[in-house]
Amino acid sequence: MTRLAPLAAARHVELRLTYYADNAPISVQVSHVALSRLFLAVLDNAIEHTGDATTVAIDVLVHPQHVEARVVDSGPGIAAADIERIFERFARGPETGRRRGYGLGLFLARNIAERGGGSLSVERTSAAGSVFLLQLPRVTQPATSSDRNPFQPRQ
Repeated sequence: MTRLAPLAAARHVELRLTYYADNAPISVQVSHVALSRLFLAVLDNAIEHTGDATTVAIDVLVHPQHVEARVVDSGPGIAAADIERIFERFARGPETGRRRGYGLGLFLARNIAERGGGSLSVERTSAAGSVFLLQLPRVTQPATSSDRNPFQPRQ
């Protein structure tokens, strides 16, 4: 999240992380680098589309068999016709007058999730904002430092 701090600060967007889990190590079948890229893409998208002076929330919930992370923004929502299209390669939303990307972020983020046996989807969307849901299965081997979840509190 520190890499996104300047972008969030420029828009006066607060990034808020809530982590619901015990202190047991959490391992998923995605490398630390890939997981960081996945979150970077989804959070960058949320910051880009949320309103100024608002909050982007990241809620991580650990279940016995899987991990869920929800990224919640307060943007204008996603048109029903675009909910799956935004995950396609080179897909871009309507012109907002803000910086433009190449339309690869959400495509790559979903690809990373699927390669790890999970999913990335739009859980819900409305004029009040959108919720992206990442689900990844837990694996039983203990996490190594290179595979550690970047959102797991350090001990």
